[in-house]
Amino acid sequence: MKCTCMVLAILATSAWPCVLAQSPVPLNLLQNGALEYVRTGHQAGRVTTYAAEREVRVEWTAMALINGAQPPENYWGDLSYEWATSEQKFTLRYYPTACCVIDNESIVVAGKADDGQTIIELWTLAWPSPMPAPIVNTQTGVSSVNVALPSIAARTELYKANIVGRVLARNMCGLRRASGSTENLLVQFDDSSDLLSLNLSTKVLTFVAGSTASGGVLGILPLSADQDYLQFGDRITGAETGYSYTFGVSRGGSCMLVEDPNFASLILLDSNRDGVIDGTRQYTNAQRSAGGWTNLVNFANYWKP
Repeated sequence: MKCTCMVLAILATSAWPCVLAQSPVPLNLLQNGALEYVRTGHQAGRVTTYAAEREVRVEWTAMALINGAQPPENYWGDLSYEWATSEQKFTLRYYPTACCVIDNESIVVAGKADDGQTIIELWTLAWPSPMPAPIVNTQTGVSSVNVALPSIAARTELYKANIVGRVLARNMCGLRRASGSTENLLVQFDDSSDLLSLNLSTKVLTFVAGSTASGGVLGILPLSADQDYLQFGDRITGAETGYSYTFGVSRGGSCMLVEDPNFASLILLDSNRDGVIDGTRQYTNAQRSAGGWTNLVNFANYWKP
């Protein structure tokens, strides 16, 4: 699985007091990003929320990949490819606090409205047709391709309420299925750290687990306020294969999980990849390393949405 710098690293500046005065959301949610790419054609984009500015931004990168499934990072040093980049900004009526990628045509954005209500929306993207095609410079042999910017075809409100324990979405991730589209969304709320499942069609919110309440389908789990990202993986080798959802702690924007070998992370497992969590684990960093959870070769297409 890939860990991505996000959340607080860019915020460590003298501008904090000014930003806090503009945005009625906690410091840890001022900037938040999806760990997965929005991918289509020859480009990939990372989605990040900016609460103070009421913006969602996508950093697009396009290149004429031979294998379009490969992550862009694999080609940073390859001089035969020329990069094209573009930042796209979407302005919101609320303060965004979290986002996640569902597929190449949809993302989910959550935030806080001026009246205090927590909002979760499903955005449907519309792409230009046709998409840009790669071009090869006949003199240099360098391949290039332009960035195409999608528009938002629809914004569907999935949730809007101001309920204690369900205030502000901190972490979100679609529950993948090997067969069929994503039907449900995992949502961890900030004020309680409770974990719920939100159906993308019916909009029904189901309690999954809490740190103290036992009414969820997974009972009581070690959910905490310092879990600042939720990472999807598809493990294909080892003793425990299937989809996994790891609650990470970046501790101030570090690109690594907390490095203490005794630090434990919560992992939700979907062993048969049907979109239903069927197991949970709490492994220390030492156990994760020994069990192959930190070795990317054990995971399929970890960079893909």
